[in-house]
Amino acid sequence: MIESNLNPLEPRDWISALEAFGVVVQIDARAATAITWDSRKVNEFTAFAALSGEAEHGNNYVQAALEAGAPFVLTDLDVPRAVRVSNATAALRAWAQAWRLECGATIIGVTGSAGKTTMRSYVAAALGCQSNVYNTLNAIACYLLSSVTPNARHVLELGIDRVGEMDELVNLTAPDLGVITSVGAAHLEFFGSLEQIAFEKGRILVGRKGLVSSSCAHLYLGIPSYGFEAEATFQGTDLKLKASSVGFAFQGLNVVIPNPSEKVAEAALGALAIAKDFKLELSDAITRVQNVEVPGARMRIEQGLQFKLIDDSYNANPLSVNASLDTLKRQPGRKVAILGDMRELGETSPELHAQIGARAGSIAKLVIGVGLYADDIADAARGSGALSKTYPNAGVAALEIETHLKPGDTVLVKGSLSVKMKLIVDAIRTLNGEVQE
Repeated sequence: MIESNLNPLEPRDWISALEAFGVVVQIDARAATAITWDSRKVNEFTAFAALSGEAEHGNNYVQAALEAGAPFVLTDLDVPRAVRVSNATAALRAWAQAWRLECGATIIGVTGSAGKTTMRSYVAAALGCQSNVYNTLNAIACYLLSSVTPNARHVLELGIDRVGEMDELVNLTAPDLGVITSVGAAHLEFFGSLEQIAFEKGRILVGRKGLVSSSCAHLYLGIPSYGFEAEATFQGTDLKLKASSVGFAFQGLNVVIPNPSEKVAEAALGALAIAKDFKLELSDAITRVQNVEVPGARMRIEQGLQFKLIDDSYNANPLSVNASLDTLKRQPGRKVAILGDMRELGETSPELHAQIGARAGSIAKLVIGVGLYADDIADAARGSGALSKTYPNAGVAALEIETHLKPGDTVLVKGSLSVKMKLIVDAIRTLNGEVQE
């Protein structure tokens, strides 16, 4: 029998959800309070789902999970403590979907081409509730089973990189409110056009309450919007952008966010709009959002002994890079933009990198391009009047970064995750001594 202190499903409930997949439960399977697809996170209370991945199958880690004390393993293998199914991935999702529909929780789903992690963090703070970390189908299924409790509120970040994936996520999570932070050229290689991106992300709005950033409200007519524009349904006013913070007013109350990004302020505003819609006390919600710590490598501003570092290295597309450059523009001192490849942009990649390089060159004194499109970035930056340098990869750039920086510089590091810009961030932090956040 599988039980959960977090999700107290009766045996007949989850068996009903899985029966189409031929469930066989070994007699030594034990109760669990959580389930994970990552064998490194298994313990005596956390079960393991042996899922089929792009590179390898989770069955390769079943023995490690059992040795780590997994109460049970969701797998097609005949092993101790197995909950045997013909397809562990389909079974996990069916089980999670069944629990989602039964538990009565309120789910806010957040998606967007940029800013969804920041928005998810601010909404969770404004509502005083939990949120997920990993935004893929299987990770969300595990979150639903492990963390979503009856009648509670949860914020789920929903990320997509292929046609049809949002429909799968919506079917799995059944969000009560869908939020879209932005629409831009992310994963353009797979979606083909901005129109297709807008359509796919818009699936989160079908048949439910919705809220969209005013930056993309023209794509979703009739859906309430949030932003600093006069036409926004939930409007922030008196926007004050400073080098280390941003302030605004909402519903007559002042808000100060200790981060200089307008996009971060917009996320805080959207979160407060949701809190208002849920009829929560706005003053309490404001206190919570003012104390949000921006997730790592996403517009983190760090003042070190020598340089101010803007670490926005987690990922990149044209929309998010332009937002980062907006923040860099307002900073003091000599400005340096270290820009890595924006991946998955398809045939438009050279052109889009050149556009970013030109913008960076109009703002920064020095622009450093990293990766396959480093020359496109650097050449365009020089055309805008900046000094420029190129590196084939982040590892080489990290080794030489000290030669390019001067005390008092403000340094932006931005690029797609696969370019490993974190190597450069770590090198700058080492040069900076103890970082004060």
